[in-house]
Amino acid sequence: MAEAREQLHQLRAEKVDLVVLLSHLGFPQDLKLAAATPGIDVILSGHTHNRLHEPARIGDTLIIQSGCHGAYIGRLDLEIAEGRVSLRRHRLIAVDAGPEDDQVAGLVETALAPERERLARVIGRTAIPLHRYAMASAPMDDVLLAAAAQGAGVDIAFSNGWRYGAPVPPGPVTLGDLYNMAPMNPPISRTTLTGAELKAMLEENLERTFAADPYEQMGGYIKRCRGLTAFVKLENPKGQRLDRLLVGDRAVEPEADYPVAFVTAQGVPEHYGRDRRTLDIDTVGALESWFADHTPGETDLPASVLII
Repeated sequence: MAEAREQLHQLRAEKVDLVVLLSHLGFPQDLKLAAATPGIDVILSGHTHNRLHEPARIGDTLIIQSGCHGAYIGRLDLEIAEGRVSLRRHRLIAVDAGPEDDQVAGLVETALAPERERLARVIGRTAIPLHRYAMASAPMDDVLLAAAAQGAGVDIAFSNGWRYGAPVPPGPVTLGDLYNMAPMNPPISRTTLTGAELKAMLEENLERTFAADPYEQMGGYIKRCRGLTAFVKLENPKGQRLDRLLVGDRAVEPEADYPVAFVTAQGVPEHYGRDRRTLDIDTVGALESWFADHTPGETDLPASVLII
């Protein structure tokens, strides 16, 4: 915020006509930033993937986001006259299956050609859409965690509440779809958490997702988990949102040890757990092994976080 004010002051001193901020803070954070930093004309917001059909307005600042997965391009028409910036029109332009640009299509084909055959290989199928569009849990992450748990030989697994990954429709699942779920193909890791650590880690994540102060929010969804059932009260204050936490039908015991698998340090932050180690299996490999014997929609993938 201090840096934004400094840059804004410098630009206004240079008599610029229009100040546009390119932001990857997230929509709630940009609302607070605009309120605390009057004088920005437009914030092109990102990170939280909101699809805004009308610009948000904080004072004289316009804020737009245009969704995700390249589905829309946002167009903002402004009028600048006598030192004032005013909105003429805003619209979301759908990116559809219209005519291709031959030059761009050629560049894409050149880039994909060496891997196209390999990525098109069918490794399994799904009976349901796999996506990451739900706050508490999502089938794409349910599959990811089932594969991680199987690969690590444990019942409990965690990953981050990511928003990326275009949906995979019902039908064949290809190797390319697996890289869509985990583009960097990180290794599966394993550690041991106490019951107290499990609760503390989930409370920390719930605060970073639902903090009243937007600057304390991280812009993702609830941490994805498997092998636990968490009953959550979102309206409760920090540190008191987790109402109950179960493994199977038994309450998690604070002093007990629980072996868990995780994908990236976002799944289990480094200040939690002991005997932390990286396994000799990568995420895409774990997913491929899991799909060999399972079909989402026919395989039980229970919800882990229940909002009460």
